[in-house]
Amino acid sequence: LSKDSEISEVEARKPQIRDTVISILNSKRPEDVLKKDGKLYLKEEIKSAINAFLIDGKIIDVFYVGFQVN
Repeated sequence: LSKDSEISEVEARKPQIRDTVISILNSKRPEDVLKKDGKLYLKEEIKSAINAFLIDGKIIDVFYVGFQVN
């Protein structure tokens, strides 16, 4: 998050954030995300989608803590 972001806004929008991330992931095919460029594009897509509805702050970067493709 950016320094001027309010964590309370992110907490309040947690269900919306989760739904957005799940929707984006469900729209992808394995070949879309298996390449490095695909993973980078996915990060940017997630960041842009979340920033579209945050009012007071913004997401600066997205980090993967796990990545599994079935």
